[in-house]
Amino acid sequence: MDFDIRKIQTAVQGGPESDEPLICPTDPDELDAFLLEHPDKSFWCGELLGGCGGKLTTRRFGTRLRVCHFAHLSGQGGLRPQCGYRDRGFSSADHLYVKTATLGWLRGQGHTPRYHFIDRDDVPIGSLVDVYLNDRKLRFHMNAQVPPDWDAPEAGEPILGPGVRMPADLLEQRRYVNRVKFTTDGHRRILVLGTEVFGESTEWDIALEDCEITEDGRLKTPVVERIWNTESRNPAPAPASVAAPLAQPTAPPDTGTHPAGVQIGGLVQNITAAVRRKDVPRVRELCKEADQEMSRCEGPALDHLERAAENARLWLEAQDHEHKALFIRLEQAVNSGKAWHARTLLDQAKKLATHVEPLTDHNEKTVAAAWKLLARPPVRSAPTPVVTPFAPQMVDSREQEQRRTRRLAHTKARSLIGRLRAKGLPAQERRELLTELTPVAEAAGDWLSTRERQDVHNWLKQAEKQATVPELHETRKPPSKAVTSAAQAVRGALKKAAREQRTTTWKQLEQQLGLPRMSIADRIHVLILVDEATPPDHALLASLVVATDPQIREHYREIAAAQNLEAPEDQDELRGVIDADVQQVFSTWSR
Repeated sequence: MDFDIRKIQTAVQGGPESDEPLICPTDPDELDAFLLEHPDKSFWCGELLGGCGGKLTTRRFGTRLRVCHFAHLSGQGGLRPQCGYRDRGFSSADHLYVKTATLGWLRGQGHTPRYHFIDRDDVPIGSLVDVYLNDRKLRFHMNAQVPPDWDAPEAGEPILGPGVRMPADLLEQRRYVNRVKFTTDGHRRILVLGTEVFGESTEWDIALEDCEITEDGRLKTPVVERIWNTESRNPAPAPASVAAPLAQPTAPPDTGTHPAGVQIGGLVQNITAAVRRKDVPRVRELCKEADQEMSRCEGPALDHLERAAENARLWLEAQDHEHKALFIRLEQAVNSGKAWHARTLLDQAKKLATHVEPLTDHNEKTVAAAWKLLARPPVRSAPTPVVTPFAPQMVDSREQEQRRTRRLAHTKARSLIGRLRAKGLPAQERRELLTELTPVAEAAGDWLSTRERQDVHNWLKQAEKQATVPELHETRKPPSKAVTSAAQAVRGALKKAAREQRTTTWKQLEQQLGLPRMSIADRIHVLILVDEATPPDHALLASLVVATDPQIREHYREIAAAQNLEAPEDQDELRGVIDADVQQVFSTWSR
């Protein structure tokens, strides 16, 4: 058996998009108890953990070197899915345990918290957790490698995780900061709350039940309350507040000149930056803040702020329209049973659900229905039953021979189909296998499954199309040195484009890399070679060119077929597949 030796101790339950964390016990006896608690064994390499979204199982070990852990299930051909996260210890799910530990406590105080697990190029998933409490916000900083931006307007009430440092001068100015850490209890993570005070050590083991969220969005622990009481008896010049920036500011006295010009300028910049980042929840917050500030300013500052807020609202309306249209198209695809179309839209819907805003109940049902459609097994046509007469008699020998011939053809066809599905198959070998497959697939008929018959149809149609375009026969020849060299350069350029979240065209690649002029056949050959090293479960880098280059898009099916991928015949569905592949490439390389 091919064991998965990656040290995966954390997972989520219920599905790849779940935010319900699990820890695999390291002890075999504890693992047995754990599995009794979770009889459905729905363990996933969660996307909110930075995983691949694949299903996991448990591995039972009991030695010093090998402890019990989660492992990826093997896919087709006995191969494990590609996943960029080889090691994932207990602490890798702490950002999800923030929600597990605080949800009940916040609801008990009358709040309806919303949790946002931030995932950006500069902020890896799990680094920041924003907890929205109406117009207030708590921000948990869980990654010491992502230092807090203390001056950011969206910072909220800071709560620092393990190893996150706070400058001594800033701690002196603010007097205290609340902190969290996690300890392991069996297969659970326990949140431990503390308050660090300037000039003193951090006081830990503060019970959440002894804390509360104040009206201005501040976390008041018993230690914080003691500090506030001391300051009220010994008033001093008020230091910078730890309150969330979304709290209502006190209007300055009207002196005839308005001192808020710099503040308004900063608010306008924040609105512009949030729109550029496509951070929908943040843009909504800033628009509300702009409405509050408009009553405090006048003249050019007011005009500037009104214009920025209006542009932001127009952008929000466009986003809302786009989101509604996306789910309408997804619902239509599900209702009509178009799995190809649903797949292309589901990636975009998942991104909205994880990184933009919570989905409505109706949209969540649509997403669930789409997953069910994609998970539906192919319908296998039953072999034609043999009618046996009631009276015992010898079956016609000719009928027996026909069944035997069909059975042999079915076995041979399935063997050839399995070989043709292998990725990276040489073009010459593919043509030979297709030639051998055609008669046996016809003889097997509906003994083949629907999926198998569809694969055969697509392969033969693709081969027929390539045979009718003489120029494309050149791509089947061994690559020349010029093509091989160009493929290496183009792959590097496309990886860079993917990290920068942009598409490109062949003309731009020629100018950027100084490529020689090539025929369309050579260009297609280059793009095929570009993705020979692309893992089977990743989208093609070539999609970054196909999406914006109409001439190359006409040959996308050939590029996909060379990597043993299917492409729909319908042009709208094909465009949707290409767009979804581009988004998947962006998501993969942004990490």
